[in-house]
Amino acid sequence: MSIDDIQAHARHRVPFLGGSLSGADFRGCDLSDLAVVSTDLRRSSFLGARLRRTRFIDCDLREADLRADVLDGVSFLDCRLAAAELGGIRTADVMLAKCSCPGLRMAGAAIERLQMLASDLSGADLSDVVLSTVAVLDCELASIDLARASLTAFMVTRADLRSATLDGLSLDTGALIEADLSGRDLAGLMLARVNLTGAKLVGTNLAGADLSGGLLIGADLRKANLTAVRGRMAMFAQSDLSGANLADADLGMANFQDAKLEGATFSGADLELVVASRALASGARFDGARLAYARLDATDLAGARFDGAHFRQTDFHRAATEGMVAFGASGGVLQTDQVRAIAELYDPRRVRDAVEG
Repeated sequence: MSIDDIQAHARHRVPFLGGSLSGADFRGCDLSDLAVVSTDLRRSSFLGARLRRTRFIDCDLREADLRADVLDGVSFLDCRLAAAELGGIRTADVMLAKCSCPGLRMAGAAIERLQMLASDLSGADLSDVVLSTVAVLDCELASIDLARASLTAFMVTRADLRSATLDGLSLDTGALIEADLSGRDLAGLMLARVNLTGAKLVGTNLAGADLSGGLLIGADLRKANLTAVRGRMAMFAQSDLSGANLADADLGMANFQDAKLEGATFSGADLELVVASRALASGARFDGARLAYARLDATDLAGARFDGAHFRQTDFHRAATEGMVAFGASGGVLQTDQVRAIAELYDPRRVRDAVEG
């Protein structure tokens, strides 16, 4: 099999099957709309080639240089791409599915519409990439390099990023569902509008990070450092922030409903219009916090500290306040509304059972 053979297949749009073209130079070749199946392309070079809607299936592309002049709509299915080179490419519509890609080199690439599905990307270099409309689903990401990467409109599922390089990473509008970032240093990162539902962030350093509009529902943030975080309108409902430090955080209009906040620190935080209904916040510190119009109804605040806090119609309806201290606090609060409490606790079944009994 020769380069002339594969070009002939491309001209007639006949799949190329079972060839051995290791080390081949495809400069000047147009392999558009061709299916290349079970072919050995190790250390081959596609510099100067045209790959438009080309499909590689069960091919060996280890150490291949895939930086074609035209690389658009290309897909790789069940291929070996260890140490393959895609660095600096500018393209759209690339898909890798069920591929083995340890050490894949994509540094500086700019790709619109990238799909990576059930592939091994351990040790891959994606530093400085600019990716938009990205799906990375059920991939192995151990030791992946995402330094200074920029991802927008993305979805990454079940990602273990504990050993990833994340310095300068920027994420905007996307999902890192059930990702594991425990113990990582994410200080100052841009994570606005990112869905971190169910994420593991135990002991993670998020100091100064931008979590504005983020979804952290059911996330595990125990003992995380969120000092000075920007988290306006962020959703922390049902999350565990026990022992977390949110001092000086900007959390206006954030939601902590049903969250675990035992021993958490909100000293000096902006909590205006925050909803923390039914949260467990015993022993939490709110000293110096700004709590105008915040909802702390039915919240466990036993032993909590509000020294020097600023209230304005802050709702303490049905809150458990045994041992709560608020020395030097200012402003007004709303205490339990008995009529509202009766309505909330009224259970017609219990009344009916009592009458019938």
